Amino acid sequence: MARGASIIQRCIRLYAADTGGGAAVEAAIATPFLALLGLGAIDGSYMLLQNHKMEQALVSAANFMALAEDPRLVETQAKQIAVSGTTNPAAPPRIKNWTVGDITIAYRLVANSNNAYRGGGFIRIVDIQTSHRYDGFGIIKAASRGQVTLTAQYQQRMTGTVL
Repeated sequence: MARGASIIQRCIRLYAADTGGGAAVEAAIATPFLALLGLGAIDGSYMLLQNHKMEQALVSAANFMALAEDPRLVETQAKQIAVSGTTNPAAPPRIKNWTVGDITIAYRLVANSNNAYRGGGFIRIVDIQTSHRYDGFGIIKAASRGQVTLTAQYQQRMTGTVL
């Protein structure tokens, strides 16, 4: 431990003895770039976290709809579950400024002509998707020269009998 401390003390003495100022100039030039790089990494991580939250929210909503007898009757509740994690419209959103209006739901039938899947000649699927503007800290927005939009989608096979 004493050897490590002596190396650090030696480096500090050498830096203090440098009267040319080259190290200080290099530090002054490099520090803003390193700070920008660090903030960009944090902003990118935050963007990935928000996208993950959106994807998992759509999974919850689609699972809720897939188990309903008639999924069209629970669309509003499913959208609210995606946005806030609950059916309570007064609950705060998982992501700032994300609303139920940002979510779209569609249904489709997929032919099961060779009976590869259980469920008859057609498999009923619910498609749920959303997009949301990402504001973050502004580093990614500035680097991309404009608005950044996060999108997520999920498909779930329906088990209800209607549709």
